[in-house]
Amino acid sequence: MDFPLCFAIVAWLFWCQHLYRWAHRKGFTVLHRLDQLAKQGQHARLEVLADRLQRHPQAHPNVRAAALRCRALARLCLGRPKEAQNDAYLALEWNPKAGRSYLVLAMTCWEREPQKALDALEQASKHRQRLGWKNIAQAISTFRGLALTCLHRGPEALACLDASPLSQRPPFQRYRARALALCGRYQEALTILRTLKEPDEYLTLSNFLICGQRPEESLFWVNRSLQERLSLEGLTLKGASLASLGRDREFDACMQQWLGVVTRPADFALRPAITQFGRRHLIAKPSQPTHWN
Repeated sequence: MDFPLCFAIVAWLFWCQHLYRWAHRKGFTVLHRLDQLAKQGQHARLEVLADRLQRHPQAHPNVRAAALRCRALARLCLGRPKEAQNDAYLALEWNPKAGRSYLVLAMTCWEREPQKALDALEQASKHRQRLGWKNIAQAISTFRGLALTCLHRGPEALACLDASPLSQRPPFQRYRARALALCGRYQEALTILRTLKEPDEYLTLSNFLICGQRPEESLFWVNRSLQERLSLEGLTLKGASLASLGRDREFDACMQQWLGVVTRPADFALRPAITQFGRRHLIAKPSQPTHWN
């Protein structure tokens, strides 16, 4: 082996060593560990390690942004969405051109602030070529569909959800059923709800429709539910639908029946809230049964 080739190999090894030390000092070598913890579902450990990494004084700005994104996802999985949203904003401050951070921001707020999530996803689409995620287009389409569902834009939401295989997973199927209901495709929505083993698929469908400001359709399906089983939840949804339609006499009769089903003393004060919900179209959380308190 001639001398120039030996010199080139040694120089290359020294350069690799120097590059590794630089990457380790800047925190790049820790990112794979964060990825492993996320895949293993160890969210508490992920939060601790990500917090430690983003506080490292020599960490590269891109590493800080990645660590903050990981901490945001960990906190989101631990049930702290507002803290997660703050972390997403901090990640964008460290690296404003990182499309991943826009996607994480959308993941933290699509249910509470769907319009803000749509704006963030639009920015994520512009930086998609920088992301390096194999399924980034599917993720953007899925969360866009979820946000549109919360905005009661059924056809648009269904188009986005159907364009992504991720929407076929059980956590997203409930929202696909809601989008189908908003499109008037009730039997398909009921099929999904039965597959998900909803305790009362008619009641769930009625809840989707009253939240989507469709009281007449909601009333039809809640009556189907009440024919099979008399429940406080069903009478509550029926009262909200009747109040929204301005059918006061039927509403009063429903409330009399509702009072006969109430078992907790605290529930007796809920009648004004039901009336207000029906007439002002207050929107309940889409991922949960309607709560009136």
